Amino acid sequence: MKAPKLFNSTYQKMVNGKKVKVKTKSWYAYIGRKKVCLGKDRKAAHIRSGELLKEELRRREFGDLGVIDPFKEAEKISVLEYLDMYHAYLKDRFSENYADEQYSKIDKVIRITKSIYLPEITQPKLLAALNRLNIERDFSDQTFNHYVAAVKAFYNFVDKQLGALRVNPTIGIKKRNVNDATLVHQRRAITHEEAVFLINATKDLKPHPRASNSPLDRSFIYRLALQTGLRAKELSFLQPEDFDLEKRIVSLKAAYSKGKRTVVLPISESLANTLEPWLKTKVPKANLFSGAYHRGQLGKQLKKDMYASRLIYIRQAPNEDEAKKRQASNFLKWEDSMGLFADFHSQRVTFVTNLAGLTPNIKEIQQLARHQNPLTTLRYVKTNQAALVNLIGRMPDMGV
Repeated sequence: MKAPKLFNSTYQKMVNGKKVKVKTKSWYAYIGRKKVCLGKDRKAAHIRSGELLKEELRRREFGDLGVIDPFKEAEKISVLEYLDMYHAYLKDRFSENYADEQYSKIDKVIRITKSIYLPEITQPKLLAALNRLNIERDFSDQTFNHYVAAVKAFYNFVDKQLGALRVNPTIGIKKRNVNDATLVHQRRAITHEEAVFLINATKDLKPHPRASNSPLDRSFIYRLALQTGLRAKELSFLQPEDFDLEKRIVSLKAAYSKGKRTVVLPISESLANTLEPWLKTKVPKANLFSGAYHRGQLGKQLKKDMYASRLIYIRQAPNEDEAKKRQASNFLKWEDSMGLFADFHSQRVTFVTNLAGLTPNIKEIQQLARHQNPLTTLRYVKTNQAALVNLIGRMPDMGV
């Protein structure tokens, strides 16, 4: 069968009292003996005609051999039904929040394609939907990649787990390169002085009746984040039994770690000694920190504690000039003068940055940070102007 030839159909129209033939804006092609409308875009019509031709050839091949097409029944099921199956699959393997988040991303992309069945969603349609979302919502490259990963995972499930795809349309769709310049929410590493002041100041704050964790508990949240690199969710589900202070290790259950595998991390002797009396006050086999985990909740509390700690820092100035200097500084600012954020995840950034200052071995840092790719670890290593000035100051003199 020859490649289908595209053409514009014609219709009659009255012009100045005469009937004339006018070409339609839509493109058509004959697939077998059937005339099919392929839309107004010539390039998209050409791609679609090729796909329909392949389907027609496959239909004829199976018909001549007397074999049942294995994909025929699968293609009668709507793509949203497959999405519901994938949602149930994710809930069974991961948390419900993660399953809902992935479902929402995929659903947005599919609805933009305005497709009902699997064969209708082609690679051009998926790319157009992703790009439209990107423009409408002003995604960062990282957020765009999250959507691409979600869609790819869904189609891999339909293809490999269910065997319902003739061709996977996500093959060839690539993620974008992400670096610090492309991130919308850029983070900074807080200094050692900021970290120490935050922990000590938070410990002495007055308890708030609506705060789920006491000031003392929050100071331990921040200290653990800064000295172990544990993420907010991982911290939220820690229990006293997860710590072995004699061996100086903390174990992370697979259900709550990002990689969904059990992790054992070393902790310093000073941290272990500080944790011992505090852990004795905690209820066995119960979460160390109160309240259900909500994404961003610890970050909101950190922002309040940073603000309160910064006020204490300014009030403790010995004189008015020093108070003005502290007021103008970036010390414990949520967003500094460069537009960099010190949110909750920046404590993990601080952890990795501090490790980089202690060893040049990126493999060791990568292992402690639990990153699969060393390039990810390098993105977590931050610097500042003071560090650069100090580095230049330690260079040997070239003069005679």
